[in-house]
Amino acid sequence: MYGKFSKRGCPSEYPVTSKCILLFQTIHGVDVLLFGMYVYEYGQDCPAPNRRRVYISYLDSVHYFQPKRYRTHAYHSILIGYFRHVKARGFHTAHIWSCPPAKGDDYVFYCRPAQQRTPSDEMLCAWYQSMLDKAKGEGVVLSTSTLYDEYFREKTSSKGMEVMDPLRLPYFEGDYIPGEIENIIKELNNLEESAPKDTSEKPVGNKLGTRSNPGQLVNIGQDKVMLKLGQSIKSMKQNFLVVHLRSRSFAAAVERGDDVSNWTEEDERRHLKSRSSPVPSSQTSIDTGLVADTKDKDPIRESESFDTRQLFLTYCQGNHYQFDQLRRAKHTTMMILYHLHNPTAPKIMQQCGSCYREITHGIRYHCQNCSNFDLCQECYKPVITGLWAQRDTRFAHDKSHGFKPIDMESRGESHEERARNINEHLKLLVHASNCTVKPRCKVNSCYQMKQLIQHLKTCSITQKNTCTVCRRVLSLLSMHAKQCTVRGPCNILFCDRIRERNKRLRQQQQLIDDRRREAQNKLLRFARSNAVEDMK
Repeated sequence: MYGKFSKRGCPSEYPVTSKCILLFQTIHGVDVLLFGMYVYEYGQDCPAPNRRRVYISYLDSVHYFQPKRYRTHAYHSILIGYFRHVKARGFHTAHIWSCPPAKGDDYVFYCRPAQQRTPSDEMLCAWYQSMLDKAKGEGVVLSTSTLYDEYFREKTSSKGMEVMDPLRLPYFEGDYIPGEIENIIKELNNLEESAPKDTSEKPVGNKLGTRSNPGQLVNIGQDKVMLKLGQSIKSMKQNFLVVHLRSRSFAAAVERGDDVSNWTEEDERRHLKSRSSPVPSSQTSIDTGLVADTKDKDPIRESESFDTRQLFLTYCQGNHYQFDQLRRAKHTTMMILYHLHNPTAPKIMQQCGSCYREITHGIRYHCQNCSNFDLCQECYKPVITGLWAQRDTRFAHDKSHGFKPIDMESRGESHEERARNINEHLKLLVHASNCTVKPRCKVNSCYQMKQLIQHLKTCSITQKNTCTVCRRVLSLLSMHAKQCTVRGPCNILFCDRIRERNKRLRQQQQLIDDRRREAQNKLLRFARSNAVEDMK
């Protein structure tokens, strides 16, 4: 996409904030995770056409919600509440791709209940439409449309007929449109390479004037990418929902790049009235305050496990955290909440070398001689004293080894303090990696950071994650690689390797997105073949 349209102003990147929204319910006195939703928020700083738009990326649930008859109402309320939240922050449009998961794919929850049915394409579309009807009734949503009706139908403006332009299409990570556009561009490039060059081909762009009086014709050819894409989604346009949260006048001003910092809620009401649109009842008493700048005033709560849907699935798979039974969902939720409230705790829980249970609370005794051996509170004394070894040799452990007690319930610093501390250490990491001053730099802690990096290079422990020092340095390097903007090789230790690993994770996500798109295309082809048979 960027290679083909960069000269026409296609942005190289779209800054985005990814969020994971979760619903917990207390069942039998235990919290259980029941609903998860990943959303992308493209704020004021994002280039058009994504500016001030939100995208519902993935949505998933498990059927343990009680009572069952309120399940749909609860999930609808979450979506409507989210739309109300982003609307108040100044977002003007929300996008939804209604697509049930393909067989064998997990969206958010790993190993969902086998008896839980996957909704059909028609059922899921009806579910979303019912939710949007409720949102209209509450005044949260002004109107709804489809992606095809918004961008693939010819429209007449004061400048004449508007040509369908792929640069006007919102470009969302993991959506159907980007993946399909990439395939279409590859097909067109292959055809252009194999076919002889046609010098009479018309350029693509805008048409001035009207049909009866075209005036100056400029690049009147239709864009091939848009034509093929329109043909692909026309028969399934009901799956691509566009939700209008604010007036189209406000959305048009944002698209043009106008300064909307002085746009008030009173302006919104006036434009809605001028368009003969019914003003929602919830807006009749709105004050004349300024429309928000899309920044979220709530504190950011980062979690590496929930950073992306793929990372959360990988985290659950690696720890065997499943949702196929209620008791397993309870255990999984307990571990998820533990890591949310203890972000510095290791993601893979240590097991007791004696009883083989995961050590989640109390004191963990870590052997300072063995690379991966821990004991829980109950087993520590009987093992180190040799009491249990008298009954069974499998409980024997070298008495010369020393153990370090680690408090598993230590709360540590607050989220704000931890975020500030991490930023300072990331700056120090970059400085120390580039610093050539010898023997010691004047910058505080530069020498200590160099020593930590040197330890990671020379540590004799094969599994680096079992070394406390190595684990902390690797965690810091991982955070740097995630934020690294260097376009070539980075001189920070392991940065290139970590970025390559992250790239492979994104490719795994891309494969799932491709399967979603292929399943949707197969459904379309099946519907077309049935229509042809009916005609015969």
